Amino acid sequence: ENNKDVIEQTLTIAARALKLKSLAVIDGWGSDKLVFHDLITHEKFKFLPNIIAVTDKILEKRMLKDGYNKRLLIVTGNPYFDHLLNIKKTFEDKEKNKIRKELKIKSNSKIILYASQPIDHDYRKELGYTQKTVLKLLLENARNLNNKNIALIIKTHPREDIDDINDIKWIIKNYKLKTILNPNRDLVKLILISDIVISQFSTVLIESSYLDKPSISLQPGLKKEDFLITNKLDITVPVYKKEGIIKILKKVLYDKNYLNKMAKKRKSFKIEGKSTDRVVNLVYKMLNIQ
Repeated sequence: ENNKDVIEQTLTIAARALKLKSLAVIDGWGSDKLVFHDLITHEKFKFLPNIIAVTDKILEKRMLKDGYNKRLLIVTGNPYFDHLLNIKKTFEDKEKNKIRKELKIKSNSKIILYASQPIDHDYRKELGYTQKTVLKLLLENARNLNNKNIALIIKTHPREDIDDINDIKWIIKNYKLKTILNPNRDLVKLILISDIVISQFSTVLIESSYLDKPSISLQPGLKKEDFLITNKLDITVPVYKKEGIIKILKKVLYDKNYLNKMAKKRKSFKIEGKSTDRVVNLVYKMLNIQ
Protein backbone atom coordinates (compact mmCIF):
# COMPACT_ATOMS: atom_id res chain seq x y z
CA GLU A 1 0.00 0.00 0.00
CA ASN A 2 3.05 2.22 0.29
CA ASN A 3 4.31 1.52 -3.26
CA LYS A 4 6.79 -1.02 -1.94
CA ASP A 5 7.84 -1.90 -5.49
CA VAL A 6 9.64 1.45 -5.78
CA ILE A 7 12.55 1.25 -3.35
CA GLU A 8 13.14 5.02 -3.29
CA GLN A 9 9.59 5.57 -2.09
CA THR A 10 9.94 2.91 0.61
CA LEU A 11 13.15 4.55 1.83
CA THR A 12 11.52 7.99 1.93
CA ILE A 13 8.62 6.65 4.00
CA ALA A 14 11.06 4.92 6.37
CA ALA A 15 13.15 8.10 6.75
CA ARG A 16 10.05 10.13 7.62
CA ALA A 17 8.94 7.55 10.17
CA LEU A 18 12.38 7.61 11.83
CA LYS A 19 12.64 11.42 11.51
CA LEU A 20 15.83 11.16 9.46
CA LYS A 21 17.02 13.52 6.73
CA SER A 22 16.73 12.13 3.22
CA LEU A 23 18.44 12.91 -0.08
CA ALA A 24 17.42 11.69 -3.54
CA VAL A 25 19.75 11.75 -6.53
CA ILE A 26 17.84 11.96 -9.81
CA ASP A 27 19.54 9.95 -12.55
CA GLY A 28 17.57 11.19 -15.55
CA TRP A 29 15.24 13.85 -16.88
CA GLY A 30 12.08 11.78 -16.41
CA SER A 31 12.99 9.79 -13.30
CA ASP A 32 11.42 12.21 -10.81
CA LYS A 33 7.95 11.34 -12.08
CA LEU A 34 8.55 7.69 -11.22
CA VAL A 35 10.09 8.35 -7.80
CA PHE A 36 8.24 11.25 -6.18
CA HIS A 37 4.70 10.75 -7.49
CA ASP A 38 2.37 7.90 -6.50
CA LEU A 39 2.21 5.58 -9.52
CA ILE A 40 -1.05 4.06 -8.31
CA THR A 41 -3.15 7.07 -7.22
CA HIS A 42 -1.15 9.59 -9.35
CA GLU A 43 -0.86 11.91 -6.34
CA LYS A 44 1.99 14.32 -7.04
CA PHE A 45 4.89 15.01 -4.64
CA LYS A 46 3.79 12.26 -2.24
CA PHE A 47 7.31 10.92 -1.67
CA LEU A 48 9.50 14.02 -1.51
CA PRO A 49 12.82 13.84 0.40
CA ASN A 50 14.50 16.79 2.16
CA ILE A 51 16.84 17.50 -0.75
CA ILE A 52 16.85 16.45 -4.42
CA ALA A 53 20.16 16.38 -6.33
CA VAL A 54 19.37 16.99 -10.01
CA THR A 55 21.40 16.34 -13.14
CA ASP A 56 21.56 19.85 -14.61
CA LYS A 57 19.91 23.24 -15.07
CA ILE A 58 17.64 21.84 -17.80
CA LEU A 59 16.06 19.38 -15.37
CA GLU A 60 15.91 21.97 -12.57
CA LYS A 61 14.02 24.38 -14.84
CA ARG A 62 11.52 21.68 -15.87
CA MET A 63 10.96 20.53 -12.27
CA LEU A 64 10.35 24.11 -11.12
CA LYS A 65 7.82 24.48 -13.93
CA ASP A 66 6.16 21.25 -12.73
CA GLY A 67 5.69 22.75 -9.25
CA TYR A 68 8.69 21.56 -7.22
CA ASN A 69 9.87 23.89 -4.45
CA LYS A 70 13.16 25.56 -5.44
CA ARG A 71 14.67 25.03 -1.98
CA LEU A 72 14.52 21.25 -2.54
CA LEU A 73 16.60 21.27 -5.73
CA ILE A 74 20.41 21.29 -5.92
CA VAL A 75 22.21 20.88 -9.26
CA THR A 76 25.05 18.34 -8.85
CA GLY A 77 25.19 16.34 -12.08
CA ASN A 78 24.78 12.56 -12.11
CA PRO A 79 27.47 10.71 -10.08
CA TYR A 80 26.72 7.49 -11.92
CA PHE A 81 28.13 8.93 -15.12
CA ASP A 82 31.50 9.88 -13.61
CA HIS A 83 32.91 6.39 -14.13
CA LEU A 84 32.07 6.39 -17.84
CA LEU A 85 35.10 8.53 -18.64
CA ASN A 86 37.56 6.01 -17.21
CA ILE A 87 35.90 2.99 -18.80
CA LYS A 88 35.82 4.66 -22.20
CA LYS A 89 39.51 5.62 -21.98
CA THR A 90 40.69 2.15 -20.97
CA PHE A 91 38.43 0.04 -23.20
CA GLU A 92 40.51 -1.32 -26.08
CA ASP A 93 39.76 -3.20 -29.28
CA LYS A 94 41.35 -6.30 -27.77
CA GLU A 95 38.67 -6.44 -25.06
CA LYS A 96 35.94 -5.58 -27.55
CA ASN A 97 36.95 -8.51 -29.77
CA LYS A 98 37.16 -10.81 -26.75
CA ILE A 99 33.59 -10.03 -25.67
CA ARG A 100 32.32 -10.49 -29.23
CA LYS A 101 34.02 -13.88 -29.40
CA GLU A 102 32.60 -14.96 -26.02
CA LEU A 103 29.09 -14.00 -27.18
CA LYS A 104 29.68 -15.84 -30.48
CA ILE A 105 29.14 -12.73 -32.57
CA LYS A 106 30.94 -12.61 -35.90
CA SER A 107 33.64 -9.96 -36.29
CA ASN A 108 31.80 -8.44 -39.28
CA SER A 109 28.37 -8.39 -37.61
CA LYS A 110 26.61 -5.15 -36.71
CA ILE A 111 25.50 -5.17 -33.08
CA ILE A 112 22.25 -3.58 -31.92
CA LEU A 113 21.82 -3.24 -28.15
CA TYR A 114 18.22 -2.98 -26.95
CA ALA A 115 17.76 -1.76 -23.37
CA SER A 116 14.29 -2.75 -22.24
CA GLN A 117 12.22 -0.81 -19.67
CA PRO A 118 9.28 -1.85 -17.42
CA ILE A 119 6.87 0.37 -19.34
CA ASP A 120 3.87 -1.92 -19.11
CA HIS A 121 4.31 -1.94 -15.30
CA ASP A 122 4.78 1.82 -14.88
CA TYR A 123 2.45 3.17 -17.57
CA ARG A 124 0.34 0.21 -18.78
CA LYS A 125 -0.88 1.37 -22.22
CA GLU A 126 -0.82 5.10 -21.47
CA LEU A 127 2.19 5.88 -23.69
CA GLY A 128 0.86 4.16 -26.80
CA TYR A 129 3.53 1.45 -26.73
CA THR A 130 5.27 -0.92 -24.32
CA GLN A 131 8.79 -2.31 -24.25
CA LYS A 132 7.44 -5.52 -25.80
CA THR A 133 5.58 -3.91 -28.72
CA VAL A 134 8.75 -1.93 -29.46
CA LEU A 135 10.86 -5.10 -29.36
CA LYS A 136 8.51 -6.80 -31.85
CA LEU A 137 8.79 -3.84 -34.24
CA LEU A 138 12.56 -3.73 -33.82
CA LEU A 139 12.90 -7.46 -34.61
CA GLU A 140 10.55 -7.19 -37.57
CA ASN A 141 12.45 -4.27 -39.08
CA ALA A 142 15.89 -5.72 -38.34
CA ARG A 143 14.78 -8.91 -40.14
CA ASN A 144 13.61 -6.85 -43.12
CA LEU A 145 17.10 -5.41 -43.55
CA ASN A 146 17.92 -8.76 -45.21
CA ASN A 147 21.35 -8.76 -43.62
CA LYS A 148 22.42 -11.92 -41.83
CA ASN A 149 25.31 -10.12 -40.18
CA ILE A 150 23.20 -8.42 -37.50
CA ALA A 151 23.21 -9.44 -33.84
CA LEU A 152 20.69 -8.13 -31.29
CA ILE A 153 21.64 -7.96 -27.61
CA ILE A 154 18.72 -7.47 -25.22
CA LYS A 155 19.21 -6.26 -21.65
CA THR A 156 16.12 -6.25 -19.46
CA HIS A 157 15.52 -3.76 -16.65
CA PRO A 158 15.97 -4.96 -13.02
CA ARG A 159 12.26 -4.38 -12.42
CA GLU A 160 11.21 -6.63 -15.30
CA ASP A 161 10.29 -9.95 -13.70
CA ILE A 162 10.47 -13.57 -14.84
CA ASP A 163 7.12 -13.26 -16.64
CA ASP A 164 8.46 -10.30 -18.62
CA ILE A 165 11.60 -12.25 -19.53
CA ASN A 166 9.52 -15.25 -20.60
CA ASP A 167 7.41 -12.93 -22.79
CA ILE A 168 10.60 -11.63 -24.40
CA LYS A 169 11.83 -15.19 -25.00
CA TRP A 170 8.53 -15.99 -26.69
CA ILE A 171 8.81 -12.88 -28.87
CA ILE A 172 12.39 -13.45 -30.06
CA LYS A 173 11.88 -17.12 -30.94
CA ASN A 174 9.51 -16.04 -33.72
CA TYR A 175 12.28 -14.17 -35.56
CA LYS A 176 15.33 -15.69 -37.24
CA LEU A 177 17.86 -13.20 -35.97
CA LYS A 178 21.00 -13.69 -33.89
CA THR A 179 19.70 -12.64 -30.46
CA ILE A 180 21.39 -12.71 -27.06
CA LEU A 181 19.19 -12.13 -24.01
CA ASN A 182 20.77 -10.77 -20.83
CA PRO A 183 24.41 -11.73 -21.36
CA ASN A 184 26.39 -11.71 -18.13
CA ARG A 185 28.43 -8.65 -19.09
CA ASP A 186 28.77 -5.10 -17.78
CA LEU A 187 26.19 -2.87 -19.49
CA VAL A 188 28.73 -0.13 -20.26
CA LYS A 189 30.96 -2.63 -22.05
CA LEU A 190 27.97 -3.92 -24.02
CA ILE A 191 27.33 -0.34 -25.10
CA LEU A 192 30.97 0.01 -26.18
CA ILE A 193 30.91 -3.11 -28.37
CA SER A 194 27.60 -2.10 -30.01
CA ASP A 195 27.03 -0.19 -33.24
CA ILE A 196 23.62 1.16 -32.18
CA VAL A 197 21.94 1.51 -28.79
CA ILE A 198 18.14 1.48 -28.72
CA SER A 199 15.63 2.03 -25.92
CA GLN A 200 12.57 4.20 -25.26
CA PHE A 201 13.62 6.94 -22.80
CA SER A 202 16.02 4.97 -20.59
CA THR A 203 19.11 6.60 -19.06
CA VAL A 204 21.01 3.96 -21.04
CA LEU A 205 20.54 6.27 -24.04
CA ILE A 206 22.20 9.07 -22.10
CA GLU A 207 25.11 6.77 -21.17
CA SER A 208 25.50 5.62 -24.75
CA SER A 209 25.49 9.23 -25.98
CA TYR A 210 28.23 10.11 -23.48
CA LEU A 211 30.12 7.06 -24.78
CA ASP A 212 29.75 8.42 -28.34
CA LYS A 213 27.46 5.70 -29.66
CA PRO A 214 24.59 6.32 -32.10
CA SER A 215 21.50 6.16 -29.89
CA ILE A 216 17.89 5.78 -30.98
CA SER A 217 14.76 6.40 -28.93
CA LEU A 218 12.01 4.16 -30.29
CA GLN A 219 8.62 5.43 -29.10
CA PRO A 220 6.20 4.47 -31.90
CA GLY A 221 2.68 5.75 -31.30
CA LEU A 222 3.71 8.01 -28.39
CA LYS A 223 0.60 9.61 -26.84
CA LYS A 224 2.25 11.73 -24.14
CA GLU A 225 5.19 14.08 -23.67
CA ASP A 226 8.57 12.70 -24.67
CA PHE A 227 10.50 12.21 -21.39
CA LEU A 228 13.95 12.01 -23.00
CA ILE A 229 15.65 15.39 -23.00
CA THR A 230 18.41 14.24 -25.37
CA ASN A 231 15.76 13.88 -28.08
CA LYS A 232 14.91 17.56 -27.65
CA LEU A 233 18.61 18.45 -27.64
CA ASP A 234 19.08 16.53 -30.93
CA ILE A 235 21.63 14.20 -29.33
CA THR A 236 19.57 11.01 -29.59
CA VAL A 237 17.28 10.23 -32.52
CA PRO A 238 13.57 9.84 -31.71
CA VAL A 239 11.28 7.66 -33.82
CA TYR A 240 7.59 8.23 -33.15
CA LYS A 241 6.10 6.30 -36.09
CA LYS A 242 6.61 2.60 -36.73
CA GLU A 243 7.10 3.33 -40.42
CA GLY A 244 10.25 5.30 -39.57
CA ILE A 245 12.09 2.40 -37.88
CA ILE A 246 13.49 0.71 -40.99
CA LYS A 247 14.66 4.05 -42.38
CA ILE A 248 16.60 5.03 -39.26
CA LEU A 249 18.14 1.56 -38.91
CA LYS A 250 19.47 1.74 -42.48
CA LYS A 251 20.86 5.23 -41.89
CA VAL A 252 22.61 4.42 -38.64
CA LEU A 253 23.97 1.08 -39.84
CA TYR A 254 25.10 2.02 -43.34
CA ASP A 255 25.09 5.79 -43.99
CA LYS A 256 28.52 7.18 -43.06
CA ASN A 257 27.53 10.80 -43.71
CA TYR A 258 24.58 10.49 -41.34
CA LEU A 259 26.80 8.87 -38.70
CA ASN A 260 29.28 11.74 -38.97
CA LYS A 261 26.48 14.29 -38.47
CA MET A 262 25.30 12.43 -35.37
CA ALA A 263 28.84 12.27 -34.00
CA LYS A 264 29.28 16.04 -34.38
CA LYS A 265 26.11 16.67 -32.37
CA ARG A 266 27.31 14.34 -29.58
CA LYS A 267 30.53 16.32 -29.16
CA SER A 268 28.64 18.97 -27.18
CA PHE A 269 27.42 16.29 -24.77
CA LYS A 270 30.25 15.86 -22.27
CA ILE A 271 30.87 14.68 -18.70
CA GLU A 272 32.92 16.66 -16.18
CA GLY A 273 33.55 13.73 -13.86
CA LYS A 274 32.97 15.77 -10.66
CA SER A 275 29.35 14.97 -9.83
CA THR A 276 30.23 12.44 -7.12
CA ASP A 277 32.23 15.07 -5.23
CA ARG A 278 29.30 17.48 -5.37
CA VAL A 279 26.85 14.91 -3.97
CA VAL A 280 29.30 13.87 -1.22
CA ASN A 281 29.74 17.52 -0.22
CA LEU A 282 25.97 17.90 -0.17
CA VAL A 283 25.68 14.91 2.19
CA TYR A 284 28.34 16.41 4.47
CA LYS A 285 26.44 19.69 4.48
CA MET A 286 23.19 17.92 5.46
CA LEU A 287 25.08 16.23 8.30
CA ASN A 288 26.66 19.55 9.29
CA ILE A 289 30.12 18.14 8.56
CA GLN A 290 32.32 20.60 6.73
